Amino acid sequence: MQVTLNKDSSWRWLVGFALLHVFFWTLVPGIIHHNAPLDVAEAIAWGQQWQWGYDRDPYLVGWLAYSVSWLTGHSVWATYFLSQVCIVATFWAIWRLALNLKLSAPQALLSILLLEGVFYYNFATPEFNDNVLQLPTWALTISFLYTALTTQRLRSWVLVGLFAGLALMAKYYTVMLFLPIFLLIVGTGEGRQSFKRGGIYFAIAIGLIIIAPNIYWQYQHGFQYVGYALSRAAVESSWHTHWYHPLLFLATQLVALLPCFLLYGWCVRSFKSASVQNASFDRLFLLLMTWGPFATTLAYAAFTGTHMRSMWGMPLFSFVGLWLVFSLWPRIDELRYRRLIHGALLSFFVALISYIGTVFLPPYIDGHAKTVSYPSVELAALVGQVWHQHYNSPLPYVAGTRQLAARVAVYADDHPVPFFDWDPSVSPWVNVEKMQRDGAVFVWDAAAFGDDVPLEVRKTYPRLMASSIVEIPWHTKAAVKPIRVGVALLPPESLAPTVQ
Repeated sequence: MQVTLNKDSSWRWLVGFALLHVFFWTLVPGIIHHNAPLDVAEAIAWGQQWQWGYDRDPYLVGWLAYSVSWLTGHSVWATYFLSQVCIVATFWAIWRLALNLKLSAPQALLSILLLEGVFYYNFATPEFNDNVLQLPTWALTISFLYTALTTQRLRSWVLVGLFAGLALMAKYYTVMLFLPIFLLIVGTGEGRQSFKRGGIYFAIAIGLIIIAPNIYWQYQHGFQYVGYALSRAAVESSWHTHWYHPLLFLATQLVALLPCFLLYGWCVRSFKSASVQNASFDRLFLLLMTWGPFATTLAYAAFTGTHMRSMWGMPLFSFVGLWLVFSLWPRIDELRYRRLIHGALLSFFVALISYIGTVFLPPYIDGHAKTVSYPSVELAALVGQVWHQHYNSPLPYVAGTRQLAARVAVYADDHPVPFFDWDPSVSPWVNVEKMQRDGAVFVWDAAAFGDDVPLEVRKTYPRLMASSIVEIPWHTKAAVKPIRVGVALLPPESLAPTVQ
């Protein structure tokens, strides 16, 4: 089959791959998941509280997850769709920047399809979380930043401020992007010209407006998210952590990128000299935006000895395909288009099949089921039944370990307010006195805490009725031990029971 690409056909292939992402990566998780991934359940539970921040994330992830869930009848599949919208928006941002850099449409398509070899853009996307949300917000920030710096149009600067602010409200890790942007602006003539125009100041103002409520919320709550982020990365400091952790992060990211480089070498025959094809500012811009945040991350890990988790690299490489194409400038007439299309399709479906395998196979191999097979629907129904056996009113609160409380909040018909870890500091939306007046159901992992309510919890809530232990099987036919969950009722002070 001879494949010839031009502008129109390249766009059609891009749209086709975008639709593949939306269709399959929404449909497959929607079918094989019996339970929302951990981050998704927590994000939905957060979002229904409409806080300006949470102990483990800024506000944007929770707001978006809950919004799409609520709009689709409290569904979970909508978050899978939202993840793919993020991927499509990322692809569009790359396409837009590629054309602005004077690449041809086939080259722009090549820049995007190379990412099919990186599992961050397929395998890792069903779990909508802060890492997934950084993909489009970073890519759109970078794409509009190029236009802003080269044209100084106010509209482009406004969009830079908008997406940069949203990126920071997706995850504070975005500061790793801001340093290369700062260096680009102060270190180039095109960048310094920005200070003579009003656009950059509008961008800064818009970004500050977006993040200001979260900063104030963090101030009110002792900067919980900052403390959580540092604790996630904290390790016992020693001399070897300053070289071992950055090298480990470097190795994991290179492994993630390897299929992208292999696909590029497979579909490109020869190259032109890039030196005459593009301006020095364009080369510097793409170099800094592609590798600058990665270098910043490695430098931070080396300086502090921090353990950088591999998934934190998710937003770093959206422009690596574009950088390859722009730097090496493949000859259009030498591109093996059929290999490009077939290689991208192969990568796409290998990732999809592998994902299905990681859901179904582990219980038969090691006896441990994946969290997406957790019986959340059954657990939520049981918790609701405990309440409604005594009261006709909706269940107002579910209190318990974070993931159990989040699952009940998402799947119970009453969608009770979650009280995470029985801790007001991580659930500031809960008025404990009001909860005691209105009542709640307490849940805990009996395998971890034992068959009775944890002692400190019982001391704090002495009116708790006798607890019971329930066992619910996982959604797998493999020989996996059922979950054991403790359930106890906190009777409300304001309601009389209908059934004794």
